[in-house]
Amino acid sequence: GAYDPASGPPIFLKYPPSALALPQICSVFDVKIISVVRPLRQIEQTRLRRGWGPEYGKLGAEIVYRHLSRVLHAHTHPHLRVKYDEALSSPLELARRLVEFGQLKVGADQIEAAAAFVSRPSSMPAPAAGNAGP
Repeated sequence: GAYDPASGPPIFLKYPPSALALPQICSVFDVKIISVVRPLRQIEQTRLRRGWGPEYGKLGAEIVYRHLSRVLHAHTHPHLRVKYDEALSSPLELARRLVEFGQLKVGADQIEAAAAFVSRPSSMPAPAAGNAGP
């Protein structure tokens, strides 16, 4: 049913293969979809650089993007599309857009902290291969 703001914060599914279950999720929950997209070429370059399996590169991204496209075409759920490069170049603006889209009740300090997290130095270690994805 509809999300009850009094019930606590919303749930975010970050793992890209979640897109495969979107039809089922959409049939049960009141959803807003946020998709972060990146050119397949860049996804594949990252996979190769990090030594991840093929499912974490272009191959997996094509499947995820295809399923996401079908869901967005078949349903009328609110959708916010974010380009990966824009997230990196303008994290504060993105954080503000996400708060507005999600109708989240957060303070300016939380928005700035979220933007700072995205802006962290590239020297930070990459996620473990099991947590990686397109």
